[in-house]
Amino acid sequence: MDDQLRSLTAELGGTPPPAFATLPPEAVALLAARVRAARSRQSELLDQAFDQTLSAMPLPLRGVVKKVLFS
Repeated sequence: MDDQLRSLTAELGGTPPPAFATLPPEAVALLAARVRAARSRQSELLDQAFDQTLSAMPLPLRGVVKKVLFS
């Protein structure tokens, strides 16, 4: 398995479909980069959504809600 396919496997968290092995290395590297960027963006959006949700709660409850959700 070449480096690009290993990188894609790591980004996907599992084995990619066998057909991906037939793609040119540049395409596999681009796909891995796009998956990485999409996950990063998703994480940013989830953080923003959580912050917005938390800001709608009364200040005294915010610490308790964080503790309940992330403990």
